[in-house]
Parts: sequence; structure tokens; C-alpha cells
Amino acid sequence: MDKEELRSVISQDCEEHIDNILGMVNAPFFVSNGMHPVSISVDRVVTEMRCSPEHRNSNSFIHGGAIYGGMDHAYAILCNIRGHAVGQSSDVNYYRPGRADVLRFEATIINESRSLFYSCV
Repeated sequence: MDKEELRSVISQDCEEHIDNILGMVNAPFFVSNGMHPVSISVDRVVTEMRCSPEHRNSNSFIHGGAIYGGMDHAYAILCNIRGHAVGQSSDVNYYRPGRADVLRFEATIINESRSLFYSCV
């Protein structure tokens, strides 16, 4: 993805951070897993992942690791818009098996302090 393509999905509040975002949406993990950005602002990121047969488990459901990877990368984009950050912890509850061909991930800032972001994905 280049800057012009990216500008079609980012809000104006992200323009000054476009290089950080560009690096995140061109990361090998993001690209090789069929992910793409839907909309990006400094407080909310929406991405999608087209699921291929490699994303499925032995029961033909979406593998939990694929779901978690998509969630984690949406969160990573959100937390790295204005600088570099890494995740500290996460907790995931899977309530039913994933069956869709396209998964949508939304990461939203819940609370922000000088050194920590709390987000819901």
C-alpha cells in the first residue's frame, strides 16, 4: 500500500503520522495474512482479514491464532500511530467458532495515560 491509497482510509488527525501507519499496514504479517485497513483515526482502527484455507483449523473453523493475530495487529496499528509501542497484556474469550470468510477487527482507545493505552478490540 502506498501513501495515496492509505490517505483514502485515514482521518485528517492521522496525516502527520502517515509514515508510522504506512509501516504498520505494510508489515509482512499484515500483508501475508490478507489484512487491509478499512478506517484509521487516532482513537479507532478498523481492519479486515480475508480468511483463506490456511486460516482454518481441522474443523474448518477460523483458527483462534488467526483471530488473535488480526485483533493484535489492529491494536498495534492503533497504539503505534503516534509513536512506537508494544503490547503489555491481553485477554481473549472465544464464545463461538469463527466461520466467516472475512473478519473485521475494531480497536478503540478506552483510556490513555502518559505511558499506557487501554484498548478494546
